Amino acid sequence: MTVSWYRKRGDEIQLITFGFQTYHNDDRFSLSFAVPSDWRLQVRSVQARDEGTLPVSGLHSSPYHQDLTPAQAAIQILDERSVELKEKFYRTGSTIELQCRVSRVPSASALQLIWYHDDNKLNYDAPRGGVSVKTELRGTVGHSWLLVGNAMKEDSGVYSCNVTNIATASVVIHVVPEEYPAAIQQGRCLGASTCLLLLAALTHACCCCHPHR
Repeated sequence: MTVSWYRKRGDEIQLITFGFQTYHNDDRFSLSFAVPSDWRLQVRSVQARDEGTLPVSGLHSSPYHQDLTPAQAAIQILDERSVELKEKFYRTGSTIELQCRVSRVPSASALQLIWYHDDNKLNYDAPRGGVSVKTELRGTVGHSWLLVGNAMKEDSGVYSCNVTNIATASVVIHVVPEEYPAAIQQGRCLGASTCLLLLAALTHACCCCHPHR
């Protein structure tokens, strides 16, 4: 018996395999066969765009429909205490320490985790220097640790962890002078907006309160 696999999304029907021939240009789709009549369609590195119905039919049998609903990957950026971050303050000269954690993926070993500062990719040979990235991919969970040494004002901005073709998480980092209050340096204000208001007020005070000559 010859078996055909299709992909159906809305009114669109696309032939994936017919017998042992593959008619799909995405190499993540492959077919395996075991005697006497075990036909299996395999999809590697499942992505959200793969969601849909996969009908299979034989020449002398009624079609069977298999729904494919990819699990939504979970991605977080954590601090050195494994607390999820959306915004954090560091003092000048300190080390920015961030952890990216991705879970609920079919196979973490097939993933690529990439760090960005704004639009600039971060790795050990980044032009800035002092950047360290360590990544571990096991089972359905991946971790990547980013260290940026001797933080400067220019290191402020949006830091993102991108899991190729799956998801992105980001955090806003502020690098402030050492003389700023510890509550700002350690991000212990009552909410990020309070930190920003206090930061703006102190900046204004520093600019306006010069001693008279």
